[in-house]
Amino acid sequence: MDYDFIIIGAGITGVSLGRLLQLKGVDNFIILESNSEAGGLCRTKNIKGHIVDIGGGHFLDSKYPEVYKFIFEHLPKKEFNEFERISKVKIGDYILDYPFELNLWQLPEEECKKYVLSLESIKNLKNKSIKNFEEYVKFNFGNLIAEKYMIPYNKKIWGVDLKYLDTDLVYKTPLTNITDILNSISFKKPDPSKIPSHFKFYSPKKGGFQTIFNSIYEKISDKVVLNYQIKKIKKDKDRWIIDDNYRSKVVINTAPWPSLFSALGSPQELKNDFDNLKSNSIVVSLFEEKKINNWHWIYIPDEEVESHRKIYINNFYPESMPNGIWGEVNIMRWPGKDNKWSNNKKPIFEHINEFAYPIPSLRHRESMDNILNYYKSKNLFGIGRWGTWSHKNADVCIHDCIKFVEDLI
Repeated sequence: MDYDFIIIGAGITGVSLGRLLQLKGVDNFIILESNSEAGGLCRTKNIKGHIVDIGGGHFLDSKYPEVYKFIFEHLPKKEFNEFERISKVKIGDYILDYPFELNLWQLPEEECKKYVLSLESIKNLKNKSIKNFEEYVKFNFGNLIAEKYMIPYNKKIWGVDLKYLDTDLVYKTPLTNITDILNSISFKKPDPSKIPSHFKFYSPKKGGFQTIFNSIYEKISDKVVLNYQIKKIKKDKDRWIIDDNYRSKVVINTAPWPSLFSALGSPQELKNDFDNLKSNSIVVSLFEEKKINNWHWIYIPDEEVESHRKIYINNFYPESMPNGIWGEVNIMRWPGKDNKWSNNKKPIFEHINEFAYPIPSLRHRESMDNILNYYKSKNLFGIGRWGTWSHKNADVCIHDCIKFVEDLI
């Protein structure tokens, strides 16, 4: 069968891309999905009354008006609740508001002084050659914040030493401004405009984050082939042919590139680049605990605790049972099925996300560029989190699709 476009992957990127093509009058496309259901990391399950986003925490907050326009055209704004973010950071025995560095005033006075004095170790990044993420953290936050918070927390998420990560993550950790920190201590509150992201966010009133996905997916579900395992992708003159079943001039990949290496014929000139694309696996584990706060989530850098983040579901999904908490843990730190955690509890539900975050390993950007440039001239493109191997939230993936379709058509 011949198509104008073949899209690989029916997560938020692939489905949004298909819908945007449809809105531009392009209807001759197909989406191939290897799993038994669409949605990828944007799926939600109802577990005994608990609304669980099984791909981890998703919160709708975007700097792109066109993304809001696209989403609200499918799921009206009135179907969302809006929240002012309440997130915490646990450092030892202390729990502070996020961002940690702008809430040092919440520490006991002597502890606060220690962190302020450690800021003297901050170097001028403009004149410094930063080789990896660990160096960035140390030079940007000072020794104590790096040691107590940023380094252990990121080690828990990524499962690798930070000196093996490049600086792709810098955009999520803006430059520290000592004046802002001192002002927050003086006034005993941070300037809201200095909070990096998600100061406010939207959550669907019903059904979890998958409600957003479903509102888009239902428009093009007839274009999606589920349970399709791609075995061969080859180029024949001006056409890409997938397993002798599907043909198209243009293929757009939104799935993890390493999963396609064999199907693409194991291109040896790109083998090192494919090998350099690493990802981690995250386990979402649901617990029941007595509701004691109004927090949305808490960051936990303590390496004695398995999860790097705990999420208090009912505080942003009011339809969910009030005592549900899910934890997110790198699979390398996961106790395993049916085992008790450090809290001496067993989860009532767990879901393993084999592909959770692309790891920004050293030279991964160069490797991804090599792959994208190699296939771009052949009309095989990559977009979204996995198609560009970049830690992009759902709104950024949708924005990628909007720009891609604008440029293509």
